[in-house]
Amino acid sequence: MADLGQSDLPVLSHNRNDSDATGRNMVVSTEVKEVAVAMQDVRRYRAMGQLCRQQAALHPQHSWKWLGQAAQWEDLAEAEIAAHFRGCNGATSEHSDLMQTIDAAAA
Repeated sequence: MADLGQSDLPVLSHNRNDSDATGRNMVVSTEVKEVAVAMQDVRRYRAMGQLCRQQAALHPQHSWKWLGQAAQWEDLAEAEIAAHFRGCNGATSEHSDLMQTIDAAAA
């Protein structure tokens, strides 16, 4: 076996500025970040609701106020989840509409 010098080694080139690869990664990471932020908001809303329920247990004379606020925080959490799934399902339904249009044109 011949002794390979530095110049005889295979060169692996990596294009770190590949805009196509970076663009796809940015889209995916943006979507992941949006989901993470939405879920973080949901956790925060539910934690606030839990704190309000704890206050209601600790202060029975004002429990009506604390339970009302807890319900509002839970409503916010549910609205956030609903908005997230509407966004997900909206993209799917747009795709379905497009596919139905293509199928109708082909027929």
